[in-house]
Amino acid sequence: MSTSSEKIAITSPIPGTPTKAFLDALPSEQDFIVIDDSNGKIELPKRENIFLYDYAAQEKVLGPFYKDFIPFQKSAACRNLAHFFAYKNGYDYAVSLDYDCVVPEGFIDQHLAPFKASSLHGIGEGGWVNPLESDEWFSRGFPYSMRGSYMRGDYKTVQKNVILNMGLWKNVVDINGIDKVITKAPEEFKNRYPNTAVLGYVPLCGMNNMFKREAIPAYFFLPNFKIGNWEVSRIDDIWGGYIFEKLAEKKGDVITYGGPVVWHERESNQAKVLHYEHFMHILEPYFYELADAAAESVKAGSYLEMFAHFAENFSRELEKRNKNLPVDYFAGFSVLANAINLWKNLFQKL
Repeated sequence: MSTSSEKIAITSPIPGTPTKAFLDALPSEQDFIVIDDSNGKIELPKRENIFLYDYAAQEKVLGPFYKDFIPFQKSAACRNLAHFFAYKNGYDYAVSLDYDCVVPEGFIDQHLAPFKASSLHGIGEGGWVNPLESDEWFSRGFPYSMRGSYMRGDYKTVQKNVILNMGLWKNVVDINGIDKVITKAPEEFKNRYPNTAVLGYVPLCGMNNMFKREAIPAYFFLPNFKIGNWEVSRIDDIWGGYIFEKLAEKKGDVITYGGPVVWHERESNQAKVLHYEHFMHILEPYFYELADAAAESVKAGSYLEMFAHFAENFSRELEKRNKNLPVDYFAGFSVLANAINLWKNLFQKL
């Protein structure tokens, strides 16, 4: 049982009924906000603090925004709506948890620990950080171009406001599909410190993390999109996380990684994963350059204000690149620009 007095919501996008192990380990004292991506086919315990939103409930809450939210359904990015509900209902913290991640004892308190710490071990110094702390294995989304030059660097003591803590995983570890095909991945990684502050950028996996309410208007999971007939997926948390990290950097906040470590039950279909991730790797440098340009003129402020400014800049910077990007790339990034503006508009109307 958690010793926290804060109001905390655990959120999940759920396309199918979770396992008994997941449900038994889920902390019962925290509210559980579920985006039902099966539209009524899942079975969950009858509990007063489980709030389930099927498509009809989503439409009722979103009203005129629902039509633009439909492309988020049938993907992990539908979880955005659960975070919106957590924000709207005044929770102090929200937890993003995949429905195949069995939580350990003390899950909530482990997540809260870095938020309460007086100082932390920090690493990164403006570069990319591999949360697996390995020279061989890299977390999904770590830029391929950075692998050869990756250096762990030295830890330093930092005293900064923590805005988000990313927990890790064991059993099925979150690395790129192609790496799993090339060689067998280890089942667990050991971090030197239980919660390490990122003084740069980290592939921000959305399977298991906690964040403050104020972060939600800028912590946005991007929808799937297409390059021609090729679906691009598994970028929702990584690219959306990069935008959030750029804005957190502007504000002077930090993201931490480490505990709690969940038991990740399920391996994704590897053929589909390789297909989905193919263009993620190809488009990566184009997206980061675009996001960097959009973030450059954003001034420190509330996360809601910063994201609104970023959204406007992203559309503007994309339009500048219209004639220089391949037509299909521009079309794909335009889908992202529209989605980013949807998130901005939703909070501005709220």
